[in-house]
Amino acid sequence: MQRLTSRSQVRGISVLSGPLFPVVFVLGCGGPAPLTVDTPLHLEEHLDHTRVIGSDVPEYGLQPVEWHFDVEQPEWQAVNDPQWPEESPGLEWTGTSLLATLSEKNRFPFGMTAAVFFVPVPNLRRADWADIVVRARARGAVDFISFFYNLRYLAPEGDSLLANVRQINFGAGPRDIWFLHPGEGALVVADGNVHTYRLRVDNPSPGGYEWFDPWRELVFLFGAEAEKSDGELEILSVSIEPKLARYAEPAGVRLEGREKYYRRTLYMHAPGRLEYDVKIPPDGRLDAALAVPLSDMPVTFRVTAKSEDGTETSLLERGLSDAETWTPGTADISEFAGQTVTLALEAESESKGAVALWGAPTLSGARSGRSDDRPNVIFYVIDAAGADLMSVYGYDRKNTPNMERLAAEGSVFEHAYSNSAWTRPSTASFLTSLQQSVLGVGNWDSLPPGVVTMHEHFHRAGYQTATITSNAWAGRFSTQGRETDFLRDVEPELATQSSVALHDDFWGWRETFPGQPYFVHFQTTDVHEPHRPVEPFAGLYVSPERRDSFDVWWPRLSQVDGPDYFETGDVSGAFRARLATIGVEPTVFFTLQRDLYDETMAHQDHQLGELVERLKATGEWENTLLIVSSDHGHPAGSFSRFGRELLDPRPEEWEGALLDSYRTRVPFIVIWPGRIPAGQRISEPVSLLDVLPTVLELADLPPPAVMQGQSLAPLLMGTEGWKARPIIFEQYQIDPRNGLITGHIEILDGRWGASLAVYPELDDTVDFRPDGIQRAARLHFPGKPQLLLYDVWEDPLATCNVNDQYPELVEKYTDFLLAQIEAHKALALHFTPGGEVELTPEQLETLRSLGYIQ
Repeated sequence: MQRLTSRSQVRGISVLSGPLFPVVFVLGCGGPAPLTVDTPLHLEEHLDHTRVIGSDVPEYGLQPVEWHFDVEQPEWQAVNDPQWPEESPGLEWTGTSLLATLSEKNRFPFGMTAAVFFVPVPNLRRADWADIVVRARARGAVDFISFFYNLRYLAPEGDSLLANVRQINFGAGPRDIWFLHPGEGALVVADGNVHTYRLRVDNPSPGGYEWFDPWRELVFLFGAEAEKSDGELEILSVSIEPKLARYAEPAGVRLEGREKYYRRTLYMHAPGRLEYDVKIPPDGRLDAALAVPLSDMPVTFRVTAKSEDGTETSLLERGLSDAETWTPGTADISEFAGQTVTLALEAESESKGAVALWGAPTLSGARSGRSDDRPNVIFYVIDAAGADLMSVYGYDRKNTPNMERLAAEGSVFEHAYSNSAWTRPSTASFLTSLQQSVLGVGNWDSLPPGVVTMHEHFHRAGYQTATITSNAWAGRFSTQGRETDFLRDVEPELATQSSVALHDDFWGWRETFPGQPYFVHFQTTDVHEPHRPVEPFAGLYVSPERRDSFDVWWPRLSQVDGPDYFETGDVSGAFRARLATIGVEPTVFFTLQRDLYDETMAHQDHQLGELVERLKATGEWENTLLIVSSDHGHPAGSFSRFGRELLDPRPEEWEGALLDSYRTRVPFIVIWPGRIPAGQRISEPVSLLDVLPTVLELADLPPPAVMQGQSLAPLLMGTEGWKARPIIFEQYQIDPRNGLITGHIEILDGRWGASLAVYPELDDTVDFRPDGIQRAARLHFPGKPQLLLYDVWEDPLATCNVNDQYPELVEKYTDFLLAQIEAHKALALHFTPGGEVELTPEQLETLRSLGYIQ
């Protein structure tokens, strides 16, 4: 029996009756002192100082539409279409889940492997619904999941689009054309664990085609990149959540998305009024981004100020019905400077219970007092930028001249390392100063609730905060919605130009929210694959003829038959075999790819220089702390590792480590004009775990209660307090066969680097099938040593281990890294949900000795 619930399939809302503004809620007790605006004041964070008048929550008619697969759901079916591959994807009920499978037979002519299935829905009105929530576990070759609306296009009488669509899609006749109205998609974590994927329904009109209700079928697609096959998605439940059910309190805070922008948003119901007692600063202003959830429930937004003599002044009034965009709203309150006023946010609507959304409502004014000493902070992460391939670090091509000029104005760390070799664990770690194993291996959906991110530290200190990235692993997938005023994590059409789009979004945010100080985390993808340099940087190192050759070779590599990257530990070998199949010499290909990478780096460097010049022109540069770094080096998790592949002789695939200079040596440049000495080159090895405590100390903010990095301010300022530590690297995943942690933990200790394989099985019978999460790390090879030791002074790329020459060091670092694993397990207990965990004296002593707790 299908478990599908919907209280109402017809638009209808029952509203609690009563007079206008019948109830006053005071969130908090006593009479709190008026709020002050020493730094930007986030009104959504001060509900305990808010008087909520009215804002009654009606009983909305719609309830979630749900499917739970602990019972059979026969209406779920696979999509069959003449254009699909010869065999339809498998779809079966297992008794506890709906299992969809992929294989080589589901591969399309253009390369992608995919499965499509659907379920009828009871003629829904799309505008009423907010999110599709999927709980599922994936294994093997699965990269993404997305959804579509309806199998066939519905057009009103006389509309000719349907005929045109048939003609485009191989002739007339009835057929499924579900791709006309695509919804949102998400990356899939294929580690065998249950993850929750939230896909927005309330995005702009899907597919660019006009939408006509009703919504009759929910269509899902999951699949893999062209070079992969053999995957499965086990779905435990699916629900469609009503839009208005998200606003279940008279006033509350949630992350709201419109277009490509997310904001930490204060919501209320009409008719309603939120009152704050505030002392207004000089040049005071209130900035917010306004929106409504439903276009047919328009809201009039008002801001008023009541002075001490009882006079109420209207500062802003705006009616909105657009549910798809943010509308800027600014109220000038400078006339009340120095006064304590009652500032009110009001919402009115003909539809009682209509929801008003105030995106990041922020009070700001002229900087005064202590706030003058706090810098604006820009943490600029160039995703996949290897220090070894940048002229500011001695690379033989002058591809980063602007960063060289910046280095002359600040300090350069010569040997800085990311603690992982791909974005998700590295980003989560440098934003929290905690290793992946402490945050939770496979915990991709959220960070432990006790962990405080870099954004949260700054937000709680009164900073305006923004995450502006083109890599979702550095955005919502790193839980950056927590206490972030402004979040943008959508990839642009051309990844090589991401910095252009991100900078535009930054300046747009500053224009509408100009208060200071602010913290912004950029994470660009200009130098990520596929490398598509743009003018005038295209052609710096690659001729048009060579570029044309690459454009022919690159798609063919994903289409030819060849070894599956995910069925062999020899990832580079599989890539070389495919090159041989299309008749391309590996050295020629890898040299060309390196040259294209250098061109994209030159573009990124230019855009960073433009950003700095504009900061100088606006007068913000002198009080801005800029940190330029990266989440990892080359090869950015790719299969085409042009760095190591161009070595002669080429190292064995089983040789290597995360600490390989190409993989984890990253730029780390710190500039604060007039505060940090210019022209320093600091040689001590440091970790990106050190970023958080460093920026907090420089901004005169308290350090995290628990951290695994240490502040580098003493090195920057030439003061006491810094102690040399070995660098620890981690990269783990969950083995989907048994749920056990697998991967590597490594150490860089002066001259020596050691990589310890952590696998539940370490014998010749192991049949490890990597699923793609760890494709940039050294895999386990049966019969090879569990620990590999490298002399990094002589061999920084970790190409040839020295185990036989130094057996005593092999034993030493094996013991040390095993002890480190236990220390990280102990530290993770500090963040175990459900209350505090008591640590043993031995665990406490271990954590203190490592400097993780005080």
